[in-house]
Amino acid sequence: MMGADMLRAAICGAGHWGTRLIESVQGRSAKIRFVAAVTRDPAALEPLGKRFGLALSARYADVLADPAIDAVVLATPHSHHAAEIAAAAQARKHVFVEKPFTLTRASAESAIEACRAAAITLAVGFNRRYAPAYADMERRIAAGEIGALRHLEGNFSGPPSYQTEPGNWRSNQVESPGGSMTARGCHVLDAMVHLAGLATEVVAVSERQQLRIDVDDTTSCLLR
Repeated sequence: MMGADMLRAAICGAGHWGTRLIESVQGRSAKIRFVAAVTRDPAALEPLGKRFGLALSARYADVLADPAIDAVVLATPHSHHAAEIAAAAQARKHVFVEKPFTLTRASAESAIEACRAAAITLAVGFNRRYAPAYADMERRIAAGEIGALRHLEGNFSGPPSYQTEPGNWRSNQVESPGGSMTARGCHVLDAMVHLAGLATEVVAVSERQQLRIDVDDTTSCLLR
């Protein structure tokens, strides 16, 4: 059952990560529940719909027009985010969007302004800010327990890029123009900006050394 204050959300993009997002709150949270899912192939996701009690639709416009839905969660291809956020703002739906937020500064600023004008809540999926170790580090820095922050180093390495097939929507420079920074390294960048403020200078080197897909697998940045 849903309480009067529970946020009713639609997930857009119910693939691997979208399913993880549903699992993280469905039946576990008193604040939000997924009631619908937007997918290119509703018939293929009938088991998922039955498992979580979701109404399935192939049209994003359907959930935006539904007054029973309060918010949308976007786990869609990166290049779709800007337009989907703008449409949600126009429909007065709150938005949680997976990172990367959008793929250009101009589209990011436009999306933020649309949400601000609509007076809706906009959140981006930098979930690692809430990891216990990160929260404790942030607290210690703010309290001055470990001295002044002078230098940060970060590394994010993992196997998913090697597991991505050539036909996957992530497997190209259009959806992953920032190489390793687009979907994974941005967590490190977010932590640095969160702790130390905006960067004023950036030097970066990015290249594909190993992958079969058209995405850089090694990206290094130096920020002031």
